[in-house]
Amino acid sequence: MDTPQQQEDRFSPPEAKWWVDGKRIRHKGFWFKPEFITASEAIREHYTPLPSDIILASFPKTGTTWLKALTSSILRHSSNIRDDNHDHLDNLNPHEVVPFLEIELFGENPSKDITKISSPRVFNTHLPLSFLPETLKTSGSKVIYITRHPADTFVSLWHLYNNKFGTEISIREAFDDFCKDLVPAGPYFDHVLEFWEARDRDRVLFITYEDLKVYIH
Repeated sequence: MDTPQQQEDRFSPPEAKWWVDGKRIRHKGFWFKPEFITASEAIREHYTPLPSDIILASFPKTGTTWLKALTSSILRHSSNIRDDNHDHLDNLNPHEVVPFLEIELFGENPSKDITKISSPRVFNTHLPLSFLPETLKTSGSKVIYITRHPADTFVSLWHLYNNKFGTEISIREAFDDFCKDLVPAGPYFDHVLEFWEARDRDRVLFITYEDLKVYIH
């Protein structure tokens, strides 16, 4: 039988009108689809971080694709288990080069063998730090976390759900939900805070979208 805390963690949220792409449940204080929670448990059980691994972490719509593109361009390396031809990196979408831990890797197959991916392996995740293996802290792996001004993050997320999923909700209603922490992968501030508190230790580099815009040019 679940403990009271486990029961609370599995609590289903009130209906959020802009979550049209699937149900969310609360796990460890964060709202995720059930399949992502299952994948996070598989990651903790089966993913063995290597000292050369690089994890690109982010809350949705904070610069994920840009960070993937920059990293893969610098390293000239693909971490796609099905693609070891580095000559085509210029023609690939960054999401094809840097796979999500909770989607393409352990989401598709909870016990997938990723040992054949050549180093340095670069993976991406929208999961909070507390969802990742404890061994990540002692493995020597590097974590790069990118965040973005919450207002810009919210607006970008709202446009994504309207344009991709056809969400019928006003931006004011969606903003109220965002402020109530009813947001996919949220609460936003708790997500950011976990990585902020780990910055400069546990090999976590904390950067912002706004800083990249200044220093990349």
